[in-house]
Amino acid sequence: MSALAEPIRSPYSRIDEVRRRLESFATLCEKALIVADQGQVEELFELGFAARQMRHSISTSHDMSPTHEPEAADIDGVADSLEATHRAQKGDELLHQLHERELPADVALLADPIGIVALVESLLPTTWNFHEDLVILFGNGLDAPANVLGRIGQERVCVFLPEGPEPEFYPESVHIIRSESELYSLMASWAPRHPKRIVSRSLAECGVSEKEQRALIDAAELYLGYVKVDRNTTSTFADIWLRQGIANLAHTINTPTVATFTDDFIGKPMVVVAPGPSLSKNIKALHKIKGKAIICTFSHTLSAFAAEGVDPDFVITVDSNSLQYHFKSFPMENVEAMVSGATVHSDLLKMPAKRHISMGANGGFDLWLSELFGEDLLVPAGGSVATSAMALGVKWKCDPIIFMGLDLSFPGGQYYVSTSCDGDLKVSTNDEGKLVMDGWSQDCVDMRKRGGPIAADVQKSFTLPGYYGGEVPTTQMFWLFHDWFEKKAAEVGDTVQLINCTEGGSYIEGMQHIPLQGAYEAHIENAPDLSVGEILDARIGKIGPERRENAVAGIESIVKSVERCLSLVGRCDQMAKRVAENPENLEKLEALEADLVSALRATRFMGGSKQRAISMAYERANAAEELSELLAASQDLYQEIRSAAKQVLPGLRDVVREIRCQI
Repeated sequence: MSALAEPIRSPYSRIDEVRRRLESFATLCEKALIVADQGQVEELFELGFAARQMRHSISTSHDMSPTHEPEAADIDGVADSLEATHRAQKGDELLHQLHERELPADVALLADPIGIVALVESLLPTTWNFHEDLVILFGNGLDAPANVLGRIGQERVCVFLPEGPEPEFYPESVHIIRSESELYSLMASWAPRHPKRIVSRSLAECGVSEKEQRALIDAAELYLGYVKVDRNTTSTFADIWLRQGIANLAHTINTPTVATFTDDFIGKPMVVVAPGPSLSKNIKALHKIKGKAIICTFSHTLSAFAAEGVDPDFVITVDSNSLQYHFKSFPMENVEAMVSGATVHSDLLKMPAKRHISMGANGGFDLWLSELFGEDLLVPAGGSVATSAMALGVKWKCDPIIFMGLDLSFPGGQYYVSTSCDGDLKVSTNDEGKLVMDGWSQDCVDMRKRGGPIAADVQKSFTLPGYYGGEVPTTQMFWLFHDWFEKKAAEVGDTVQLINCTEGGSYIEGMQHIPLQGAYEAHIENAPDLSVGEILDARIGKIGPERRENAVAGIESIVKSVERCLSLVGRCDQMAKRVAENPENLEKLEALEADLVSALRATRFMGGSKQRAISMAYERANAAEELSELLAASQDLYQEIRSAAKQVLPGLRDVVREIRCQI
């Protein structure tokens, strides 16, 4: 069963499995009571570590509820589970008492082998996953606890040493990190199984200041915030992205992508116009900027452009919803090009802009599109149209990239510039210190009723450094976007000038902060005249028919791979039944599964909407103890693959027929 990684558990007889986990946890804790009475301190700690991992497995067992009507045997199992739960509760109390006891000073603990184990025990919460959760140690002096962590099976340990030579006294499994960016890269390498919990420890004279420690922990927690937002977004939109991405394939094939213009905008100034309230200070300057710099904006800002009588060059959209009300007041036929994510709502692709350009806006989820076209159409961004605009400017090597209306805050309680389509939206603070949003347009209210994107009307308040000093209030999403801008600015370095001319809202480290007039005089006023439309047409005219032929051939290849997956799933299913009758057939099943894995590699995009089910499968697979359980688990996985294949095949076949008719 190794070829398909960790197969999904059978949906039957979950009650017995939960009971076994509870009984195992209770038995561990009862042993701990005995050794505690006998004064066997080190063995007590060892049992405490084992109990943590078992307690974690119990905390994940809510995903194992039965999916059939209970029979008499099930009811008996419930009674046994209740008894096991009672025993486990007593064990849980002991675990908490062990964890919360007072300890001697660090110097005394580190001078004694048992004290070192006690220090590690106090570090780890009572529920802990030794395979996924993260321990961060700061500076020098904690090599002995790091070795204990390695001995008890803790897989993810980082030691933060901003300076000094590479130490030699840590286990090989320990990661030495020197900066926040190294921590980000390391945590990214753990996808999709990111930590759920982070703990940290330092000594008084560790060589790392409290400020540096706090900054690194904030960076780690912020990264997990990204992961949570990304996971929730993917969980919510994965099916929609997949369905719309396939439905839009004919459009994507027939339009240029952002990769088409890689060399056409190098060194040309780009002005990104966001709908923040500070846009009102400088929006009139767009009249003199037009024709001298690329003007890039988003659908939410179009009402403000209409009120001012200025036409943007590019309108970027990455939304999976129609957002029709954003466009009501603006003549889209005046826009040089819509730059749309390949998975957007099809209504956005029907906008009467002069041209349409496609991009991959969902990061790794859209990687298959780049592979299909043989073009780097990904615009990796931080989840918003504003971050997508900056990422696009960097991709095209525009210079400088100038921002207007990028408040990421709400001065005076104003959320958007007043002339935007939701210009009456206001933010206030309630008695609990939370942000309250009020004043959405009726169009937005109607969109919400139809199932459009919903931002909570009461949110936790965050703060950011202010454009003019001090701090300004913000939402969690703006806070995450702000961090993305700072990280991207650090990554870009001196290769592109990033200039924040918002003149309000938040301060973004890594960008110049100057008035728009100063940026205009320095970078735009004397720039050559710029016709974005002519540049686009010149490049589009060079696109040959072979691009479309190659894309269609790629889709046909994907169709064959998906059909092969379906065939192999059926054969695996039949072989699994034969293994149940005769285990000697196991090698034949593993060979078939190896072929299935190979076929899946060519169609991995179709599993994007199944990520949650697959993640849950990893947890459940760990509990499989018998061959019958593994076989049932594999058959569940086969069903997931079969379901995904049947979801994508009709749309892919339709696209091939449509494009072949056009050719």
